[in-house]
Amino acid sequence: MKVRIKDIADRAGVSTGTVDRVIHNRGEVSDKTRKRVIGILKELHYEPDILARTLASRNPLKVAVLIPFHSPENWFWKKPLSGIYDACSELNHFKIEIREFLYDQFHKQDFVEKTGEVLDYFPDAVIAAPVYLQETIDFFSDCEKFGIPFISVNDNINHPGQLTYVGQDSRSSGRVAAKLIDFAVPEDSRILVVSIAMDKDNYSHILRREEGFREYWVNSSKSQGIEIIPLSLAKDS
Repeated sequence: MKVRIKDIADRAGVSTGTVDRVIHNRGEVSDKTRKRVIGILKELHYEPDILARTLASRNPLKVAVLIPFHSPENWFWKKPLSGIYDACSELNHFKIEIREFLYDQFHKQDFVEKTGEVLDYFPDAVIAAPVYLQETIDFFSDCEKFGIPFISVNDNINHPGQLTYVGQDSRSSGRVAAKLIDFAVPEDSRILVVSIAMDKDNYSHILRREEGFREYWVNSSKSQGIEIIPLSLAKDS
């Protein structure tokens, strides 16, 4: 059983603060009390928790969170951000400091500027929700160059340097959507596939989702009678 500072204090008849001062040789403690505490430390073979001491003494881990901002009209990103803070609170003994870098997902230049701010902050790690494909690849490459570990959420860029990806399998979700529609439509149906995004080619998760949707119908018994009509809508259309 691990010996706690409280156990030492109870045995010596002093406060935990007094025991802490003796262990770290700081503050005022009478010689008599110091000798008694040291004797009990030796008797009980007390060993300090090096990990806890290290965690308590080091600087906070700086984690940059690069995701689109949320609003009453666009609340999707509120949940991922809340989840990040929930996880941070569970790991508070690691002293994690979250810094938000929120960008307008419909304006490429804003995204680029925020990636620059992240690099200027020089975090210990990055959590990023990519939107603009090439710009994200460039950003991740810069992170890799500076030795900053990073992960992506929602859209998997598949950058060779990323630690991991957190999100759904977009191609599989497209197939699931097609299968659900298959239950409800007759063979001669015309299916409208609507992508609500500006410059859809930048949203790789949307492209993969649409690929999965189309793949399902290729192997469906209704494939000859189904007509898929693509339609892309910009934000303000």
